[in-house]
Amino acid sequence: MIVAGLNHRDLVWAMRTEDDCIAWLRANCLLAVSQQCPCCATAMKESPTSQHGKVWQCPTTDCCHCHSIRKGSFFDCSPLPLIKLVDFIYWWSVKMRNTYIESEVVISHVEIYQGLIIQAEAGYC
Repeated sequence: MIVAGLNHRDLVWAMRTEDDCIAWLRANCLLAVSQQCPCCATAMKESPTSQHGKVWQCPTTDCCHCHSIRKGSFFDCSPLPLIKLVDFIYWWSVKMRNTYIESEVVISHVEIYQGLIIQAEAGYC
């Protein structure tokens, strides 16, 4: 699906689950499709985790390096679920009022500012 001309109904339909959201973000070049281990240059494999959603994990038993599938993307430093982030960005991009966005995405202004602070501390802002 192409991002231009996207409406909210299309977005919700495309992202029914976290896996659907990840697939959509990858199809639109917003998340990496593959990763090489920064330690040993082996192709990493995607693995689920209970705490961080999905991670890239090095399959080499001597290495075992892992990092979030968000690493190196726009979503890298945010603690929010990807689906909420995409919803937030959509409503922000169509210039909805902050109170409306908070209500629709079920997110507080505190969570938004915490995410911005984390990104600023990481040097993304």
